[in-house]
Order: sequence, then structure tokens, then C-alpha cells
Amino acid sequence: EAEGIRKRIAKLEQALAVGSNDISAFSDGSGTWQVRGITGLTWDTCIYHLTVDQPPSEPHPCPEDMWHVEVFHEGQLREYTPTSDAKAWEEGRLDLLVKTYMDGH
Repeated sequence: EAEGIRKRIAKLEQALAVGSNDISAFSDGSGTWQVRGITGLTWDTCIYHLTVDQPPSEPHPCPEDMWHVEVFHEGQLREYTPTSDAKAWEEGRLDLLVKTYMDGH
């Protein structure tokens, strides 16, 4: 099972290396966020480093509070809590901690 997850991570890293655009996130109309790097933490957990060409035009609505982003990938919408702060989001950078489950969900 862990080998399957390693293969999925390798596939995502390969897509990232060739500039694939099939991995994206959306944030309240501010544009399409692209994965610019992946940092593996454990065999099933990575931090995805995202950027956007045009940062949000307005300040973060809740800079002092916990917040979430919705990520749409392969037909599924999921919510994540960023590990980066509101200032990074305002600058067009976003880090998400993502756990990959054995069944892919």
C-alpha cells in the first residue's frame, strides 16, 4: 500500500517537473494556484508549495484566524488548512499539508 502512495507522489513530482497544469487550486477568484514544489515529510504526508501569477488584490479577510482553502483536483473538492500564514497568501504563496490515504481519499 505504501508503495502505491510513493508511486502517486512520484507521478505528481514528475508532472510538476514537466510543468503540467493539471494540479490546481482556486481561492475566491484570485486565480489558479500552481504547485511549485513538494516536500515529503513522511511516506504518506507532504507539503505542497503553491504560487499564483497574480496575487489576491485584496488583503486576507481573516489574517489572525485559522482559515481554509478549497482544492479541486481530479474531480474532487477538498478543504485544507494552510501551514503558511495570511501574509504569504497575500503575496501569492501558499503551503498545504496533505496526507495521502491508502484508498486514495
